[in-house]
Amino acid sequence: MMPRRMFGVVIGGLLLGLSVAGCSNFPRVWWPRLPSEGVQAETVLDYYRKAGTLSIAAGSKELIRLRKAYRNKPDDETLFHLVALGLQPGRSLADRQLASDLLKEFRQRGKGDRTLMILVSLLEDQLGDQLRLAGERDRARQQVQELETTSRELQDKLRALENIEKILRQREK
Repeated sequence: MMPRRMFGVVIGGLLLGLSVAGCSNFPRVWWPRLPSEGVQAETVLDYYRKAGTLSIAAGSKELIRLRKAYRNKPDDETLFHLVALGLQPGRSLADRQLASDLLKEFRQRGKGDRTLMILVSLLEDQLGDQLRLAGERDRARQQVQELETTSRELQDKLRALENIEKILRQREK
């Protein structure tokens, strides 16, 4: 069995290749139909390939449509469509969190075959890493803003001290 990090690298490379494959603007996305025995890992990977062909705007429209459909009738097909779209580059943190929550929900049901559950594990790991990195990025941005504020305050104090020093020198003359 490959180390966990290697799985992340493999799935990351797969998703990067899928996202670079090209963008098209489809008025309506055609998703493959699931076989009657349940979701298969190959079908889920095909969802990612198709989601990678969508522009950001088309992906957003499709995401909204799928969210409504999933609220009305939750099923595994729509769940994996939402996950595929949530993992695409340019998606918001909320979309990634939704994808993560949906994968956890699917795992708890334990309905997939071994290969699909391995894929779900890889996707959960990747989403966990993405969410963790987004949190670290947000914390780093917050720290940068705080440091910039502190720097401006210190520069203002330094200018004030320099002005006081000038005034004192002028009085000594």
